[in-house]
Amino acid sequence: TASATYVINEPPNCLDPTNVTASNIGLTSATMSWDAVSVTGKYDFRYREVGSSTWNTITNFLGTSYTLNGLSDGTDYEFEVRSMCGSGYYSSWVSATFTTVLACTTPTNLSSSSVTPSSATISWDAVTGAQYYIYSTRIIGATGWVDDTTTSTSVSLTGLSSYPNAELRYRVKAVCDAAGTNSSAYSGTENFMIPACGLSISVTTTDATTYGASDGSVSISVSGGFGAVTLDLNNADTTALSAGTYTVTATDGSGCTASATYVINEPPNCLDP
Repeated sequence: TASATYVINEPPNCLDPTNVTASNIGLTSATMSWDAVSVTGKYDFRYREVGSSTWNTITNFLGTSYTLNGLSDGTDYEFEVRSMCGSGYYSSWVSATFTTVLACTTPTNLSSSSVTPSSATISWDAVTGAQYYIYSTRIIGATGWVDDTTTSTSVSLTGLSSYPNAELRYRVKAVCDAAGTNSSAYSGTENFMIPACGLSISVTTTDATTYGASDGSVSISVSGGFGAVTLDLNNADTTALSAGTYTVTATDGSGCTASATYVINEPPNCLDP
């Protein structure tokens, strides 16, 4: 008699990685993770920009998570991982894709408009992905940089009337995440001059024709105002004035005021003998 012993081998149970996920995605990094399925605990993985023909490859990695660094912001990436099961056996590649966070860009086309002695509007172009903006203003010779925030691309600056003929400088940056960590640089500084109130009133009067008459009149003209101008005549009828002293006040759309006082004369009460 004779006997022989022989062995039938089989490949390892080389499972494909599952739950391949990207997390903590930032401007230039992302953490990739997957379930532990490899019988050796080791994996190969690779990644590249979507559309690229070149992979960045790491082999014989022991673990189930890895942080990719040195990525480009606002870019689509492809990631693949496979189980390394020993003796030259590998699972299939399993893929996942992710997109890095887009870096906030600096606002452009800053401009000012509707500049008056008391207010002005500043505006800029919208930034893609911006959640809000930080704008800074500075009045030369009066204040340092003062910051404020807005979700709009234009703001009205008020309270300027205390700084006539002063230069106001402004700048803005965009913030693209709630934590404030993804923000742009400040834009270049722009400026405008705060005008002084130049509102003035001139009057031309016509006296009453006879003593006690109410046929005097006044012509009122206003210059140098910003926006609509309203007149306060103090209840005087400008075409039927008796002798006396009157005051008129003008107020323009920026809150500037000017007043003028005028006198309507009349002949003396010249009685017959």
